[in-house]
Amino acid sequence: MKIADLRDELIRLADAEDSQGLVSFISTFKAEILLDFQAAWDAGWSLSRVGRPEDGIPLLERAMDMNPDDARGSYGLALAKLAAADRLMQEAVDLLRTSIGIKDSWGARYALAVQLLKSERGDEGEALLREAVKSKPDSKIRLEEFADYLDDRGKLQEAQELRDQAVGLD
Repeated sequence: MKIADLRDELIRLADAEDSQGLVSFISTFKAEILLDFQAAWDAGWSLSRVGRPEDGIPLLERAMDMNPDDARGSYGLALAKLAAADRLMQEAVDLLRTSIGIKDSWGARYALAVQLLKSERGDEGEALLREAVKSKPDSKIRLEEFADYLDDRGKLQEAQELRDQAVGLD
């Protein structure tokens, strides 16, 4: 199959959002795809477009290796890695919620709150921590770490009040 035909089919499958067909097609013609920058880039980008950025990353890396001076290579690879990272981050958040549901712990709550803060959902994270501090108001570590969290959110006065409360527990 000609490279131009390969590229056309990759784009057609991605436009149709045919993830399985795309994976099958790439598997069948992988040797040919890996020999051409544009075909490797199209294959990797197409996989990213259909929600499979983890599968697209090696192809985009191959494209970059073949032509490191083409900005599309680094651009496509960066976007695929960001999409993969977003998916992994959501999986981690879900696992932390599962962990808390099985056995509530400060460590899991704090880790979840930090991730929520990073994804601009700091109010939700703060509520998780506030609830845990309320259930154990004499826990120095909870007070100190919650104070750090509030510092990160710019709530400096409340953070200092918690630190003062923690010092009083010594």
